[in-house]
Amino acid sequence: MIKIYLLTDVDGYVSITSSTSLRNENEQTIEVSKDHEVLRNSEIFKYVDGKLIKDVDKQRQLKAEANDKPDKLTDDEMNAIAIMELSEKIMNIEMG
Repeated sequence: MIKIYLLTDVDGYVSITSSTSLRNENEQTIEVSKDHEVLRNSEIFKYVDGKLIKDVDKQRQLKAEANDKPDKLTDDEMNAIAIMELSEKIMNIEMG
């Protein structure tokens, strides 16, 4: 078991976790197993009456939102697109 310090948002969802004190008057402390999901995915947990409660609906919502977002292009992909667009403009200038 490890001791963690956490802060919650106005709805009681965990917003920050830390292994050291946050030095915040609103911080809470709780002991969890060292492989507890709150350490990897804190935003799906509510802190209620000294306990962490997993919100499966919030987890589904966050997964759906993540799936709806387009993947971010890498720098190489953005450069390749820019080169293709520039090449197309050059060809249009030369052709016409």
